[in-house]
Amino acid sequence: MGARCFGILLHDGRGHEVAGFVDDDDQLQDTELDSKSVLGTLGWLTEHASEYRAVVAIGDNRVRMRVATALSAAGVTFATVVAQDAPTQLP
Repeated sequence: MGARCFGILLHDGRGHEVAGFVDDDDQLQDTELDSKSVLGTLGWLTEHASEYRAVVAIGDNRVRMRVATALSAAGVTFATVVAQDAPTQLP
C-alpha cells in the first residue's frame, strides 16, 4: 500500500511534497526508500508534528486505524491523498 500511495503523491499530489518516510523498523533508520529518506520512527513524527502532515499508508486496516489515532492524539495532521482515477461518487 505504501508504494501505491507514494506513486499517487508523486503523480497526483496536488501540491503535496513527500519529505520522507517514517517507520518503526530499526533496520530502515538512516536509509532511503524510493529516493526519500527514512526520517525516523513514529515517535520522531510526533515530536515534529507541527512541521509535517502525514499519510498513513499501512495496508492492515486495524493497524492503520491504531497508528492514525495515536498520531492524531499526538497532534499530527494528515494530508488527503486521492488518485485522479478514483471514483467521485459511491454507487
